[in-house]
Amino acid sequence: MKIERILLIIARTIDYKIGLKDSDPPELPILTFQEALVSFSFRFFIFMLEFTTCLFVMANIIRHW
Repeated sequence: MKIERILLIIARTIDYKIGLKDSDPPELPILTFQEALVSFSFRFFIFMLEFTTCLFVMANIIRHW
């Protein structure tokens, strides 16, 4: 996979609008199905990391109440 496609997947994952050239208006990149699955996996990992962190913070607050 080329570095350009990897950057497009990351841009789509974080909802960053990007153009292919400097003269293009920024928009969300269109991904193939495989690339969309990779993007979804990244986003799901980020969500689960945030969720787990939140649970640990709440458990610590309850423990030291």
